[in-house]
Amino acid sequence: MATNILKLKSGRKIYYSTKESIENKLISNKIKLNNLTDLENKVYEGGLKIWECSLDLSYFIDSMSFEGFNVLELGCGAGLPSIVAALNGAASLTLQDFNDYVLEANTKINFQLNGIDLSKCSFVKCDWANCLELEGFKKFDIILTSETIYNEENYLDLLEIMNKLLNNEGEIYLAAKNYYFGLSGSIPAFQSLIETQGIFSCQ
Repeated sequence: MATNILKLKSGRKIYYSTKESIENKLISNKIKLNNLTDLENKVYEGGLKIWECSLDLSYFIDSMSFEGFNVLELGCGAGLPSIVAALNGAASLTLQDFNDYVLEANTKINFQLNGIDLSKCSFVKCDWANCLELEGFKKFDIILTSETIYNEENYLDLLEIMNKLLNNEGEIYLAAKNYYFGLSGSIPAFQSLIETQGIFSCQ
């Protein structure tokens, strides 16, 4: 299988699916999308492409130890940050995405490409508004998420699930663009809501 390679500063290489291999997997599963990059609110949230900030987050956590931590990645898409966390010692990983075919055609494949033990991984398809209703969700030490604040309509659901699922001493690592032009989201808008709610502190 042809793969792309993300080279980290540590020298580690992370392997992930090419666009062509994802498309072939979708075809074999009889799933058709017109364009892997087009967002369609509440239908397809872009999890089949590699978003720039997921690479940034992977670089950022490359040198961090996740030894013994339970990790959740929200809006995981390709799951690259979680792969880094797994290789850095995470005890368990839960990967959430809006689309089940993203998890099957992209996320799981990438974990297999990097030799990650899938027995310590859970792959969950859900909307943030109903994830908390699913069985099996627990408290997490670390929450990872990237490119998930492009739509202000989702902010309250995102903050609620973060608040409910993060341990008291846990940390959230969020990677995003300052502004999403043509969309409603931005770091200032999300940070303002966080400060208004007073649940988390930002650094």
